[in-house]
Amino acid sequence: MFLHLGSDTVVALKDVISINDFKSFRSSVNREFIQKMRAKKK
Repeated sequence: MFLHLGSDTVVALKDVISINDFKSFRSSVNREFIQKMRAKKK
Protein backbone atom coordinates (compact mmCIF):
# COMPACT_ATOMS: atom_id res chain seq x y z
CA MET A 1 0.00 0.00 0.00
CA PHE A 2 1.02 3.60 -0.52
CA LEU A 3 0.52 6.92 1.22
CA HIS A 4 -0.23 9.89 -1.04
CA LEU A 5 1.35 13.06 0.41
CA GLY A 6 0.10 15.45 -2.22
CA SER A 7 1.02 16.58 -5.71
CA ASP A 8 3.10 13.77 -7.21
CA THR A 9 4.51 12.47 -3.92
CA VAL A 10 3.73 8.88 -2.94
CA VAL A 11 5.49 6.81 -0.25
CA ALA A 12 5.30 3.07 0.36
CA LEU A 13 3.72 2.43 3.77
CA LYS A 14 6.55 0.05 4.66
CA ASP A 15 8.86 3.10 4.59
CA VAL A 16 6.70 5.20 6.95
CA ILE A 17 7.94 5.29 10.54
CA SER A 18 5.41 7.71 11.97
CA ILE A 19 3.08 10.54 11.07
CA ASN A 20 3.24 13.46 13.49
CA ASP A 21 1.94 16.97 13.71
CA PHE A 22 4.42 19.81 14.07
CA LYS A 23 3.79 20.25 17.82
CA SER A 24 4.83 16.68 18.57
CA PHE A 25 8.38 17.37 17.36
CA ARG A 26 8.86 19.74 20.30
CA SER A 27 8.62 16.83 22.72
CA SER A 28 12.01 15.63 23.95
CA VAL A 29 10.85 12.01 23.77
CA ASN A 30 9.92 12.34 20.10
CA ARG A 31 13.14 14.21 19.26
CA GLU A 32 15.16 11.45 20.90
CA PHE A 33 13.26 8.76 18.97
CA ILE A 34 13.81 10.55 15.64
CA GLN A 35 17.52 11.00 16.36
CA LYS A 36 17.89 7.29 17.18
CA MET A 37 16.06 6.25 14.01
CA ARG A 38 18.21 8.55 11.88
CA ALA A 39 21.39 7.18 13.47
CA LYS A 40 20.20 3.60 12.97
CA LYS A 41 19.56 4.26 9.28
CA LYS A 42 23.18 5.38 8.71
